[in-house]
Amino acid sequence: MRLLLFLLPCSLMAATIEADVTFERGAPPAVLIWLPEDTAWKPTEPVTVDQRDQTFFPTIAVAPPGGTVRFTNSDTQQHNVFAIDDALKIDTDLGLASPGSALSLTVSWPAGAVVRHGCKIHPQMQLWIASLNSAFYTTVAIPDGKLTATLRLEQVPAGLTRVALWAPRIEPVDTVADSVPLLRRGKPAGTLTVRRLP
Repeated sequence: MRLLLFLLPCSLMAATIEADVTFERGAPPAVLIWLPEDTAWKPTEPVTVDQRDQTFFPTIAVAPPGGTVRFTNSDTQQHNVFAIDDALKIDTDLGLASPGSALSLTVSWPAGAVVRHGCKIHPQMQLWIASLNSAFYTTVAIPDGKLTATLRLEQVPAGLTRVALWAPRIEPVDTVADSVPLLRRGKPAGTLTVRRLP
């Protein structure tokens, strides 16, 4: 798991948090930010991930610990869903899903952890599932060839001052600065800038 923590100034009223990510080259396929101090999110409906055009949609899915992720196959061929994470002791294989069918997965890893999933039939298919207790989160997909993206969280209550960021292949960073370098294998890969707006 790759995690970036920020301490932001606290305001007395609801605010908007903006996070700009800029990569020098080879941006990750998606970015996730959330407010880990909010722990009251407990949705009861399954989170849906669709499989079509040999791709998972969305690239990053978010569900609470113990929640359900439902995989629908809207493609014209079979797909598989599996995950192996030695650190979290996860070894999951949901088997094959024919076109028009669905598979379900229970999120068994702790809040704050992100697990990569794939399809054994189509190795290029990748999906990351984040386990979060926070209702304040957002993701953004970064299209091929693009190097920048902006993420926004609106109506953020006062007192939620920490912001976490996760992205594939970006090293963990822990800082209180408003602008920090993002690293990949110890080398500069980009910049993250966080702002709290009224």
